[in-house]
Amino acid sequence: MTTAGLTPRRFRAPPVALAGALVVVVVAVMVRYGETALSLYGAVLPQAAVFVPLVGLATLFAARRPAGAVIGLVALAAFSGSMLAYVYVDPTLFITLLICATGIAVALGYASARTRPGLIPWPPSFLLGGYLLLSVVYVLFAPSFLAGAEGFARELLFPALLLVLAYGQWSGAVRRKMLLGVIFLCTAAALYAVLRYIIGPSGAEAAVPSAGFSQNVGGELSLLGSFANRQQLGGWTAVAIPALVALAFAVPPRWRIVCVVGVGASVVALLGSDTRVALVAAGAGLVVTLALLLLSRFARSQILAVAVGLLLVGVGGIGAYALTVGGDEQDADRYSNILTPTEDPTFDQRRKKWENVIDIVAPRPTGFGLGTAGQTGQTTNRFQSPDQQSIDNSYLTIAYQQGFAMTGLLVIALLAFVVALGRAALNASRPEIGGLAAAATGALVAWMVLMTAGIYIERYAALLACCLAGLATGQIVTRSEPDPADA
Repeated sequence: MTTAGLTPRRFRAPPVALAGALVVVVVAVMVRYGETALSLYGAVLPQAAVFVPLVGLATLFAARRPAGAVIGLVALAAFSGSMLAYVYVDPTLFITLLICATGIAVALGYASARTRPGLIPWPPSFLLGGYLLLSVVYVLFAPSFLAGAEGFARELLFPALLLVLAYGQWSGAVRRKMLLGVIFLCTAAALYAVLRYIIGPSGAEAAVPSAGFSQNVGGELSLLGSFANRQQLGGWTAVAIPALVALAFAVPPRWRIVCVVGVGASVVALLGSDTRVALVAAGAGLVVTLALLLLSRFARSQILAVAVGLLLVGVGGIGAYALTVGGDEQDADRYSNILTPTEDPTFDQRRKKWENVIDIVAPRPTGFGLGTAGQTGQTTNRFQSPDQQSIDNSYLTIAYQQGFAMTGLLVIALLAFVVALGRAALNASRPEIGGLAAAATGALVAWMVLMTAGIYIERYAALLACCLAGLATGQIVTRSEPDPADA
């Protein structure tokens, strides 16, 4: 994969700039957990004494080993539930820390560069960057600064990661390591979920707090895999399935086997999670991915492989459905309601909830402020109605906090990435470029569908989709010599 924007070089950060970066990250992390620190210890200084050296190490690690930092944060997300079960550690803090540290390291790389980076201006990046900058303003004017900062960290750090990965000054070899690490972790998490489907969850995993989500469907505990709840597992696999299908064309032959195994295991894990919106999202992402593969330049010489892959996905999907759902009449009825949502009582309840939220938000063009909805809102706004506390729609959650205009800006930015990456996949002549672009496009589509029926902007499906989109964007905006197929 050739993604050279600059000649690879060792990171050199001026001491003053590094100190300033550490202060910024410390403030961000402490703001994210400041309220808890104040309530537990009565002061911020004890927390600072812990976070300063931790942030310093994380920033230096991300600067010198960017692939390790990115693979590490994806690993923490992929096995977040297992960490809670066996190590009793919530990985959210460490994921936040690594994202901030990687972003600071990238920024310092530009600040200390001796030559001007050869970046290609890209409208989708400007749109998403504009949305993130405006959201920072919303933090300043939030009803509670700490709640606003926490809402930003929960909902917008993953889209920020997309831009960090896109504009990191890394060589093609480093980006390749990141991509292969993501593929391995997606497959590993899916295989672990299949194992747990066969032998059942351990006592420790079954006892992991589910953060308010119902994990029982039909009186039985749904499949959790290595995640803390079934929604996390369903969302993650919904994004992984279309991505792994396309990535099988972008990696060396031995890694294609990993992708194929990952797709099959992810289908079983998705159906075992009993998360219906995940099935719809995976289907939408898969349709887009397969269409790009069939119409792209780089895959024209591999039409037979695409056809075989399509057949295997279809047969595997049918087999996984028969294994996980087909033998249970109640589950089969639940999934059949996807085709007739108006007859589903759960959908009817959500529709009424969404109509109520729309009526509440309509008179407030700038929303009620960051931190007033989503998971942050559930802990800081105890006097809200149940509909406002659990909106079950990421777009309306953003609208409730920032207004419909900001929601529209985010949707436009994500659609711009989908269109631009889709075009890159169609026009690329090299499979390592086209395959990754197609994978990112399918992943983004799946994530956008997920957000229609859950707070998936806060869940790890967002991290995976933004990670893939960032890596795919990076091979376009940081190339010093454009791909001839794009000319």
